Amino acid sequence: MIKKSLMLLFFIGSLLLLSSCDPIISGPTYDYTIDEIAAAITIDYADGDQANYVTSNLGFPTTSELDSSAEISWMSYNPIAITNDGIVTRGDSDQDVTLMYTLNYADEITFGYVYVTVIGLNESSMYKITFDTQGGSAVDPIIAAEGDQITAPENPTRADYEFAGWYSTTNYLRQFTFSTMPSGDITLYAKWNYIDTNVYTITFDSNGGSAVSQIAANGGVSISEPTDPTKDGYTFLGWFSDQALTQSFTFNYMPYESVVVYANGLKNQHIPVIMQVLQDYLAMNYIINYTQSLTQDSTESLMVMQDIC
Repeated sequence: MIKKSLMLLFFIGSLLLLSSCDPIISGPTYDYTIDEIAAAITIDYADGDQANYVTSNLGFPTTSELDSSAEISWMSYNPIAITNDGIVTRGDSDQDVTLMYTLNYADEITFGYVYVTVIGLNESSMYKITFDTQGGSAVDPIIAAEGDQITAPENPTRADYEFAGWYSTTNYLRQFTFSTMPSGDITLYAKWNYIDTNVYTITFDSNGGSAVSQIAANGGVSISEPTDPTKDGYTFLGWFSDQALTQSFTFNYMPYESVVVYANGLKNQHIPVIMQVLQDYLAMNYIINYTQSLTQDSTESLMVMQDIC
């Protein structure tokens, strides 16, 4: 009995001793590596700016969107152009600036660099094409040096409209051609054609030529010119919007009404007549020149004979 009581007391004492000890606390856990945090660091640029084209103040992140426990500090190697707080001061010409960040995360520290160009106020090697989509989806600007090869961006989209090209003026009189970067900043404007829910037709009157199938489409959509009709003895000259054949019809976008267009042709019989006249003229010239040549040779031969005698 005494032995059992002693064992019970020993067991209770052990429990009290264990409960008095400090609990084991594990260190913090992290969902990302420091390299993953560093790869996600991005600078906030003003609208239309990017790394090689900085005109306004920069936004330096001080923590990470992935993990708010990350601490980021910044240092500029050219504080006159860009301060450590991201304040931009533009000079007369372009300035290349190196920015260094220090990342403290998960009891580790790493460094990284971002290279940007502050665009000069008076002299610059970089220019920007800004796209005003006129209510369409956003299009990023093109930034490049003068003379660099450039290509058109992906077309913007807009509900109930079809994109009809980029123009350098708001009245859409001058369409822009993407080839080389111009020598200055420009803004281009998107032209749109409203897509009518109604379907219209273009009917072709070939004026006695082969039949041409009708075009049926929504008003405003892109259309292509059909295959030319044929007619014996005639050469097709194009489609016209009036029977008098004075107004040429252009195939680009479907009109917002049904129309009839008329074929214009030139009779081929005029061409052989012209060719025959030309052939006759050349033949006559050949005969005259040949006769003159014979006459000249005979005269020269007679003179030679007289000299011999």
